[in-house]
Parts: sequence; C-alpha cells; structure tokens
Amino acid sequence: MFIVIAICIVIFAVMLGFAFSGNKGDSESFEERLKAMARDPEHVDLTALELSKPFSERVLGPIFERIGRIVTKITPSEVLKDANRKCQQSGLKINPATFVAAQIALAVALPGLM
Repeated sequence: MFIVIAICIVIFAVMLGFAFSGNKGDSESFEERLKAMARDPEHVDLTALELSKPFSERVLGPIFERIGRIVTKITPSEVLKDANRKCQQSGLKINPATFVAAQIALAVALPGLM
C-alpha cells in the first residue's frame, strides 16, 4: 500500500512540475504565429491559436490564479512573503498567491485521491 501511495505522489509531483514549467519553444512559436496572423488578419483562427497553447496555460493557470486571488484576501502577508521568497529561490515565475493556492489545492487533492 505504501508503494502505491508513493508512486501516486511521484506521478502527481511530476505532472505538477510539467504544469508549472515554462516551455520556451512553445511560447516563441506562439509569438511567431501571432505575428503571422497580424500580417494576414483574414485567416485568423482564434480557436486554433488558443488550443495551440499548453494545457497548463489554458486550464491550470487560470484556475490557480483565481484561487490565488481568493487566497490573497485571507492569507497573512508573512505567508505570501515567504511564498514569494520560495518562488524566487526556486526560479518559478509565478505569483506567490498562485503558489500558495497550488499548495492548498494539493493539500486537498492528494488526500482525496487516496
């Protein structure tokens, strides 16, 4: 049973890492597509443009940002300062409130998965 729990935690951590890792290649190609669409505005397909973004930018990012706004209102400033320090030290380029929101979501989701 312990092995199954450990495997689930590792898989979830890897998925979270992929969600928060910024893939520079995708964003550069996204910018190139935007420039190409600006040159030819008649052939702009916004659905394809939106779906070309990674899943983490389309779905997970907005969810954590919304939760982060709520967390900002109820979280002490010391906790947000500590989260900001941790984000800077780790190289994550996310809002500290989003980081705290992700921690809260993980604290709720992991026991729920078990």
